[in-house]
Amino acid sequence: DPKFAVAYGDLAGLFNHAVALGMRSPQECVPAMRTYAAKALELDPSLPEAHTQLATAAGLFDNDWKEAERRFDLAMRNPTIPPDCHFLYMVYLVALRRPLEAVEQVRHALEKDPLSVLYRAYLAETLWIAGSGEEALREANRGLALDENYPASIFFFAVYHASRGAFSEALPFAEKGYLLAPHLPHTASLLAGLLLRTGDRTRGETIIEKLGPATGFGVPRA
Repeated sequence: DPKFAVAYGDLAGLFNHAVALGMRSPQECVPAMRTYAAKALELDPSLPEAHTQLATAAGLFDNDWKEAERRFDLAMRNPTIPPDCHFLYMVYLVALRRPLEAVEQVRHALEKDPLSVLYRAYLAETLWIAGSGEEALREANRGLALDENYPASIFFFAVYHASRGAFSEALPFAEKGYLLAPHLPHTASLLAGLLLRTGDRTRGETIIEKLGPATGFGVPRA
């Protein structure tokens, strides 16, 4: 169905995820994101999925925060907003240091998809950033109860303990996160940093070498 707007919006989202997961470079994927999102809007000018992808491209890749805000505003006017649109808006709000608004958006995502471990993990993260540490821990533990091997939940606990200087407590979570998702740049870099801080310099430096040169945001690292 060449006139199915949502499919084009979802294709834009796939390229976005490829960058976020460190699998492709933004130089390769962002133009495709824009192309497919623009095609979706030709077919349905109000489609929130397309507006949020263009907002992400503008804000997180071009640092054009005004255009990103405009696109997110257009997306949020739609009477039916998919949970992933709330999630992408949350990522943008965190980048702009607006954690309370970010918490609100990820809560909206969870209302629409209460079994999403991803949204649960990021609710914990945004609550923690907003200063609600105890509630963040409760939500993170709820995420682990849904899936004890979900990388984002495990990453939260590693970062939480590391931020408190409890490196020995953080290290097992970082090890597990890296074992489950070695392709994610942030899991690799966190483990490398903790290994260096806890005295295992040889292994830490080996992981850093695998990350490769930081020639641009989102380049494949591991």
